[in-house]
Amino acid sequence: MVYYRKYRPQKVSELDLSAVRARLTSILSAKELPHAFLFTGPKGLGKTSSARILAKAINCEKQVASRSSHVEKKTKSEEQNANGGSIEPCNKCDACVSITNGSNLDVLEIDAASNRGIDEIRDLREKVKFAPSNLSRKVYIIDEVHMLTTDAFNALLKTLEEPPSHVVFVLCTTEAEKVPATVASRTFHVEFHKPTSAEIVSSLERVVKGEKLDVEKEVLGEIYKLSEGSFRDAAKILEDLAISSGNKRITKETLESIYRTAGLDLEVIKLLTALSTKDIAEALSTIDNLAEKGTDFKVLAETLHDILMLRAGREVTASDIKEFTTGDLKTLLGFVNDSYKNIKLSVLPQIPLELVVVGWCLENQIQNSKIKNQKSEEQEEQIVNRTSPVVEQTNEENKQIVQRTSHVERKEKDRTTTDERQPTSSHGALFDTSKSQNFVAALLSSVKRDNHSIAGILRGCHLVEMNPGNVLFETKYKFHKDRLNDPKVATILDRRATELLREDTRIVVKLVEK
Repeated sequence: MVYYRKYRPQKVSELDLSAVRARLTSILSAKELPHAFLFTGPKGLGKTSSARILAKAINCEKQVASRSSHVEKKTKSEEQNANGGSIEPCNKCDACVSITNGSNLDVLEIDAASNRGIDEIRDLREKVKFAPSNLSRKVYIIDEVHMLTTDAFNALLKTLEEPPSHVVFVLCTTEAEKVPATVASRTFHVEFHKPTSAEIVSSLERVVKGEKLDVEKEVLGEIYKLSEGSFRDAAKILEDLAISSGNKRITKETLESIYRTAGLDLEVIKLLTALSTKDIAEALSTIDNLAEKGTDFKVLAETLHDILMLRAGREVTASDIKEFTTGDLKTLLGFVNDSYKNIKLSVLPQIPLELVVVGWCLENQIQNSKIKNQKSEEQEEQIVNRTSPVVEQTNEENKQIVQRTSHVERKEKDRTTTDERQPTSSHGALFDTSKSQNFVAALLSSVKRDNHSIAGILRGCHLVEMNPGNVLFETKYKFHKDRLNDPKVATILDRRATELLREDTRIVVKLVEK
């Protein structure tokens, strides 16, 4: 049996999340038990396991006998209840054993993803009316409850409002926001938050002890990082390492040989350092190295997030990069976060991040150039202001002469070279070069806010014609043409062009021979 199933918690005290342990202990210690629960939280945190433990604690023969005796006066069992001593299922009686192995007909687990319609919920409503066959209470565990349709939720709501006394519902979901408020308000909410490193390591140590594995202590901490806060994924990774090691000591080298974690943190810091100094060549080279290792690029967003949290005073294991201002970190994190959404649409997974790097470095170079030019102009102005009135008057007279001469020369040159400065498109239409360049720059900047990859592809096309209501680009690549003429992408381009030109505009991309 796989580790995560073999070492699944069977008692409240074995649950790895301390907050959930405390919550269920207080619920089971109360005199009245809620008729409906809502377990919410990310995947792999033990929501279904907790629901089964709850079902056992409610129906354990030992607990049922204890609760039914001595109604009027406080009994020894109830005193233990107050101390949290007698809430645990015995895991030995027929009820506990049958619930553990999944054979009890009174504990039903329903996958809402495949039973999401109103007909299934109506069928459930009919069945809950019947008394349990061998337990004191029926327990319905509905997993991924957010997948139910609106009509199905409405049908379930009626049952939650007036449930039979012999039925308990446990609704589990990874997306609590999709559960209607009318349903959530009729349940007892238990939140499963992402575990700490200590809680994941504690869970793994139970497996290590049970399987008698020889594991370096540092490996368990690395598994926590790879598991992304999932007990189930952590157990799977440990089992994978145990199989790969062949009953030998599991070391960090074993972990690296399978998951390629060595040097990953250094590579990410190297990339961020290159971005802080606007070293575009170094940044792109580092991205290539990360891509070759099959790195999930969200690690960059996680690192930027940790640095921000570090500056906010949170205790995180992150190295700060002093060259970045807090504003830089916020802006860059926003760019990286947006680029990650486009990975699925990208031909290569690194392209969205490469576009961020190019945009970040070049944009900052332009800004630095503007600052340098501004400083140079200010210095020249200071020099002029320090000159004597006579020199200043002479300079002003010379300046006027030069301006008049230049004006005459420019007019003459304009008359003789007008045709040369007005290029002709491949369709015979004339357009203003400066206007077209400004339009393309503005369009790229505008589209970039919607989608970095679209802007990157458009940058590789050539503007050939601008007419009222129609803008034509040419490209030598079929992929560029097909991508930009896709209806969804075309809608974005048309909308942005219309905003810039202040008239209804359609952008067309045409394929030309190479």
